[in-house]
Amino acid sequence: MKAASFTGHRSISGDLNALKADMYNKLERAILNGGITQFNAGGAIGFDTIAAETVIELRKNYSDITLNLVLPCSPGEQTLKWTADQKHRFYDIMNNANNVEFTSPHYYDGCMKARNLRLIELADCVCRRQNRTDTDLEPHAAGLSTAPCRSRTALYRSLTALRTY
Repeated sequence: MKAASFTGHRSISGDLNALKADMYNKLERAILNGGITQFNAGGAIGFDTIAAETVIELRKNYSDITLNLVLPCSPGEQTLKWTADQKHRFYDIMNNANNVEFTSPHYYDGCMKARNLRLIELADCVCRRQNRTDTDLEPHAAGLSTAPCRSRTALYRSLTALRTY
């Protein structure tokens, strides 16, 4: 089994329909050509939400793929300051995930970092959104290709630089 983890920005601008269509097509290629069967999302607002919803949509045609949510803390604490719509989407994703794990039962300084490290640990490759306005999922050494995460330390540094939390 090959696994891909997602990371990206909380705020998404630009054409969301184009982003969703592009993500669907690229993830479908990753399934068919790359052998990716497990997708891991961190449960954050924005890119993580869109990615998880796309995986759920893909499962309608590819029943062997799974969605694993890696949450930094309890859902109640994670969504404490979210809008009603954001919470609704979060719980819909959570209810449709194959597996939900928590890096901590409670919020603490560093729980997001622990979540990001766990996402990297689970991943054979990482799909990330390069910036807030593009509609392209950047393929790179740890991207949507089937290339392994060559340096988890370097990858973690690049994910931390994105300031995804």
